[in-house]
Amino acid sequence: MKPRTACKACIYAALIVITGCATNLPSVDGKDLNTVEREYWEELVFLKRQTDQLNEQLKRKGLIYRDIAVNQVVERVGRELVPADTAEVNFRFFIIKDPSVNAFALPDGSIYIHTGMLAMLENEAQLAMVLGHEIAYVIYRHSLEQVLTTRKTLIGTHITDIFLTGVGLGGFAYLGAAAGLASYNREQEREADINGIAYMAGAGYTVGEAPKVWALMRTQPGAAAIKNSIYSSHPDNASREEYLQELIAKNFAPLLHEGQINAEQYQDIKARLVELSIKLRIRHQQYDHADLLLDHAEQYYGETAKSTYYRGEVRRGVVSFPEAAANEKKMIVGKGRLSTIKRDIENRSTEIIESAKQFYLDAIALDKEFAPSYRGLGLLEGNFGSASEAIKYLKKYLELEKAPKDKRFILNAIHEFQGQ
Repeated sequence: MKPRTACKACIYAALIVITGCATNLPSVDGKDLNTVEREYWEELVFLKRQTDQLNEQLKRKGLIYRDIAVNQVVERVGRELVPADTAEVNFRFFIIKDPSVNAFALPDGSIYIHTGMLAMLENEAQLAMVLGHEIAYVIYRHSLEQVLTTRKTLIGTHITDIFLTGVGLGGFAYLGAAAGLASYNREQEREADINGIAYMAGAGYTVGEAPKVWALMRTQPGAAAIKNSIYSSHPDNASREEYLQELIAKNFAPLLHEGQINAEQYQDIKARLVELSIKLRIRHQQYDHADLLLDHAEQYYGETAKSTYYRGEVRRGVVSFPEAAANEKKMIVGKGRLSTIKRDIENRSTEIIESAKQFYLDAIALDKEFAPSYRGLGLLEGNFGSASEAIKYLKKYLELEKAPKDKRFILNAIHEFQGQ
């Protein structure tokens, strides 16, 4: 059991003083509170039904992350943060398999966090800040006005349609729409910050970790967070980090370094979350993002055969799909002609191919039994080098990899290269 640095009742009592008891329902469109209350609960019933449908579709499409250990951590930390006097809200925590850095809440208590966010965080205390922030949106009904004023849109398209149609970052267009629905004003966001910190303290986590979430956000490329989400720039992350430091110094100073961080426990799940994000970025042709994630991974775990192999995969992707690579660069930088960026990549193709090859060879030198390195090198040689070398490396991959899922693909590739 976690040691408690202060009783929850004391923390929440202090919170009422800070926030001015923000639990009252706002007046919406000039309606009296009884009308607003009724519409609110009607909306919750509607949202609960739609959210259930959403989750079923997310599961069918493979977008709900099912790793048991990771889900247990998120569920445990989330439950620890929920105040005892919120029994009327059924909080549910879901992990979406997406490399972007985001989290959001729906008014019925459904809270979603991306694997990309989990991969960025360093410990459970930082996770508590993110989840506490989203819990506060639900408890303090910040999403009420958003829901009521967008009711027609929600009914017309349904949440499942908003979340699961269209094309966008990696095919996850629903995330931008979800973030748009959670576009709160600065006062609401800061109130959620205050409450999120209070929930952290009440659950026994170190509140000094809260500002570090936004310090980490500042290390992400511009497109890593969903546009218009609170984790992009509203207010900008540097200002939010500074504001939280001042807030904690003023209202939570005695608890600044008290409580638990649980970094070591979090590292047990962080490694596979980082790898998942790298694989998803490469799969969705976001190569610069993948390279930055590899910087992040090697900072924590050092240079390994696996990380070096992924460096090769990034470069093989860039030279194989120069237009996609150019699109990503333009999205991150926000300027420049797409044709110019693509031409620059194509002009450097020989250099990029050699760089990819060297990374694969370095990965093999680090671990001669790591099969994927031979696969990547074989495909690189087959497309841009020697067919005989390609066949040699691909056969070595099949020799080392036990029951490869891509065996038919590799055998077809070998057959194709034999005909060259």
